[in-house]
Amino acid sequence: MELGVSPAPRFPPARTFVLPLLLILGFVDVLIYCTGDWPNWVQPIGLATDIVGATVLAIPDVPIIWRRLFSGRLDQAYHQLTSRFGVLTMYHPKIGKDKHFPESDYIGFDETIATIRDTIQLQASSDNPGITEVPDIDWENIPRIARAKSEDTGEDALIFYNTEMEEAYSIGSDWPLSLLERMIDKQKQRIRRCGLMILIIGFIQQLLPYLISAP
Repeated sequence: MELGVSPAPRFPPARTFVLPLLLILGFVDVLIYCTGDWPNWVQPIGLATDIVGATVLAIPDVPIIWRRLFSGRLDQAYHQLTSRFGVLTMYHPKIGKDKHFPESDYIGFDETIATIRDTIQLQASSDNPGITEVPDIDWENIPRIARAKSEDTGEDALIFYNTEMEEAYSIGSDWPLSLLERMIDKQKQRIRRCGLMILIIGFIQQLLPYLISAP
């Protein structure tokens, strides 16, 4: 059975929101200004924009939304692999659902695989020191990840298993866990930045009547 890797969508960069929003608001402002009813509409539109910005800003603190995004699922996986309690292991979602494991055992698995795989491939193809070659592992068919003592080195490691549930690849846990943490923080900052920029645009939208009418 082909397991595959299907990560959740990543939150897009702020520019993909901000530039279209500016264009839309500019078009709407011109349209309303031409109708002569501009003062009655410009502030409510700005207020609605601020509500959208505040909602985006709060996404990392709203579990029902956060868990559906790449970074939110990666966040859950990170906590699963760094917990002081329980088994530090995760399963592919197909296996987790088939065996009725708790969601914490498989949510974020695909995002973890995608993050580590893409970073290893990127580093191996660059001139940066660190990983110099891509491990011979089928990333599309990893049923399980565990944090345990490596059989080869004896150090704390992140171990990737093949479909035979044998160790296919292991890497010291410090680097991948640090990578996951940085990716989560980066995505959170992207979301907060986007929400803040939308809030600022909404605030400026509400000030337009005063700015235009000022002598």
